[in-house]
Amino acid sequence: LPGVPKDKVAIDLEDNVLTISGEHSEEKVDDGEKFHHVERSYGSFRRAFRLPEGVKSENVEAKYNEG
Repeated sequence: LPGVPKDKVAIDLEDNVLTISGEHSEEKVDDGEKFHHVERSYGSFRRAFRLPEGVKSENVEAKYNEG
């Protein structure tokens, strides 16, 4: 999840469905000699994955390392 801070990511596991969701935002500023340009992007995302049969949900782990 490049560019998404850890505090903006949620990971849930319910009924054998792993859901990863969050929000991202970015602002780019370009100051030229005769102009000022600001570009902003933002949005939310959500992905859900059904875990295969036989997976023990209590053994599922997640790690986050700088996006």
